[in-house]
Amino acid sequence: FALTPQSPSRAHALPQNRRTTPQHTQNNMVFERSGSTPHMVYQKPPDSKDVLRRRASLTAMATAVGHDHKDFAKELIGVADHCRQLGKLDQAVPKYEDAIKIISKSSGADCLEVANCLHKIAIALHHVGDFDRALNKYKQALDITICKLGYEHKEVARILNNMGETYRQDGRYEEALDQLEEALRIKKKVSGPDSLDVASSLNNLGILYQEIGGDLLEKGLEKFEESLQIKIKIHGREDPNVAKSMINIGQAHLDFGDHNEGMCKMREGLAILEEIAAGDQTLEELLATATKGLERAKKLESKSRGLALIL
Repeated sequence: FALTPQSPSRAHALPQNRRTTPQHTQNNMVFERSGSTPHMVYQKPPDSKDVLRRRASLTAMATAVGHDHKDFAKELIGVADHCRQLGKLDQAVPKYEDAIKIISKSSGADCLEVANCLHKIAIALHHVGDFDRALNKYKQALDITICKLGYEHKEVARILNNMGETYRQDGRYEEALDQLEEALRIKKKVSGPDSLDVASSLNNLGILYQEIGGDLLEKGLEKFEESLQIKIKIHGREDPNVAKSMINIGQAHLDFGDHNEGMCKMREGLAILEEIAAGDQTLEELLATATKGLERAKKLESKSRGLALIL
C-alpha cells in the first residue's frame, strides 16, 4: 500500500536539484504551510509572555496529575507549540518527543495525538533544513493518520501539502508535485472548491510551478489568481492572506518580464500589509522582505529601460 500515489510519467522530466541547506521560497514568494488548525488563515504568533503562562500551567499540571499523565502531555504540547511558533525549535522538538512517549503509554503509539506530534516535529525539522528526518516524520504521521481517518481526509491533505514543500525546498520537484497535486485533489473533495484549504494548495502549486519555470510559469500565475479570488471571497481585500497572494502574483509577472503589472500587484499587497502590520513582527518581516523585492524589481526595470535606449 503506497502512502502517496505517484503521478504518471510527465511529458518533460522536471529538474531535480537536491539541496543540503534550507532555501526560502525563491523571489520572495510566500508558501502557505498546513498546520493542525482547521483553516489556512493568518494567526498572530504568541509572544514570550504566552510561553511563560504555558510553562506555569505545565508546572501546575505536573503537580496535579504527575508527569506521566495524558493531561500533562497535552500541556507539554501546548508549550512546544508556542516554542515552535517563536522559532525556538531546539526547545520545541524535545517536548514533542516527550509528549509522544507519555501518550504512547496511555493510548498507544498509533493514535492521532502521536501523529499530530510527529507532524509538528517534521515541520520543525524542515525549518532547520533537516529534510530527510522531516520527511521520515511526515511519513510516520501520514501512515497513522491514514489508518485512523482514511485516505481522503483533510488531515492527510495537510501532511501531503507540507511534505510537498519539504520536497520542493530539497529540490525534488517530481515528488513535490505529486504531493501538492494530491493534497489539492483531496481538499477539493473534502472541503469544496472555494475553501481556504484549497486556496492554500493553489498558492503552493503556483510557487512550485514558478520555481520549475519554463512552460509552467503561466500555469503558476493561473494558480495564484485562483487562490487570490477565493481569499477575497472569504476574507475581503484587507487581509494578510490576500496580501501574500498579491505579492506572489506580482512576482510571477516579474518572472514573465512584465514589470509594470508585477510592480502594480506587489504595491497592492504592500499597501494592505502597511495598513495591518503595525506591531506584528511576522507581518512586519513579510512587509520588509516584499519591499526589498519591489525595490529590486524597480532597479531591474530601470536597467532594462537603459538598455532599450542604448539599443
